Amino acid sequence: MTWAATVEAIRERFRDEVATPRELPLLFGTEPPHTVDAITGHWCRVTVQAAARWQASTGSAGKRRFRTAGLLLVQVFAPLSTGDGELLEIVDAIDDAFLGVQLSVPDGDDPPILIRFRPPFPFGEPQRDDDVWSRCDVRIPFESDSFGGAAP
Repeated sequence: MTWAATVEAIRERFRDEVATPRELPLLFGTEPPHTVDAITGHWCRVTVQAAARWQASTGSAGKRRFRTAGLLLVQVFAPLSTGDGELLEIVDAIDDAFLGVQLSVPDGDDPPILIRFRPPFPFGEPQRDDDVWSRCDVRIPFESDSFGGAAP
């Protein structure tokens, strides 16, 4: 299992279920903030973070299950001048796209990576981010299981 496959699967789900249908510009955690200069409407920054990893089962080499706990952090931005109605609709779309979802991601010759999303939290009300943008953060915990482990 590669962390890259897990991150890409989560990003792909966000693109397909939230960003593309709404024509919503996206920045991922590694992109520099200056790329938002040309954006005049709503947009999102998506960051996938690992929090912990542990061995979840025993077995022979390549058959052990490893579990990674992580967090998908989505920051939804809207121009202050537009109010928060559409921003909150985007937050609802994120909730719909991830609530109770489990993904099965191919992992070469190994069994697929399983990613389970926990309920998103907390939404709260949008906050003023600076003189131009308001922002609402959505945090979505997840766990991913993969198989592997080298021979001793």
